Amino acid sequence: MRTSRLRAAALAVAFFFSFPAMLTALNGQIIYTEGDVAVRSAGGTRDAVIGDALAAGDTVVTGPASLAVIDLANRTTLKLREKTTVAIDSIGEATSVTLTVGGVFTSIAGKLTGRFSLHTDSAVAGVRGTQFFVAYGRSIDAKPDV
Repeated sequence: MRTSRLRAAALAVAFFFSFPAMLTALNGQIIYTEGDVAVRSAGGTRDAVIGDALAAGDTVVTGPASLAVIDLANRTTLKLREKTTVAIDSIGEATSVTLTVGGVFTSIAGKLTGRFSLHTDSAVAGVRGTQFFVAYGRSIDAKPDV
C-alpha cells in the first residue's frame, strides 16, 4: 500500500514538472533566432529567445538582416525572413497564421492531424502536408503583392 502511494506521488510530481513542456508542445515555441526578433503578446513586447513559448494571439516580428524559426503544433515549422511580421491566430486542430509583411517558409512534416492555413490581406493558403514559401507586402503598382 505504501509503495502504491509513493508511486502515485512520484507520478504526480513528474506530471506537475512536465506540464509546462506539454503546453509548449501543444502551442509553439521559438527554436532559433538571429538578429533582431521580437514577440508581441497581450503582456507587451519582448525580445525573442530560443525556447520562448508562443500561443494564439502572439505576433513574431523580425528586423533587418534577422530571422526566426518557430515550431508550432501539428508538426508545423515556420522560418521567418528578415522584415517579417507573422501573427499566430490559432494553434491546434486548425492552426492558422497571418502574414502581414515579409516572407515565410513553411514546412509541415508528414501528414497533419488537422489543418494549417496562412493568410494575407489578399490570399489564403491551406495545406495538409507540404513545404511552401509565401512572400507578401512588397508593393507593385501601389498594391501589396503575394
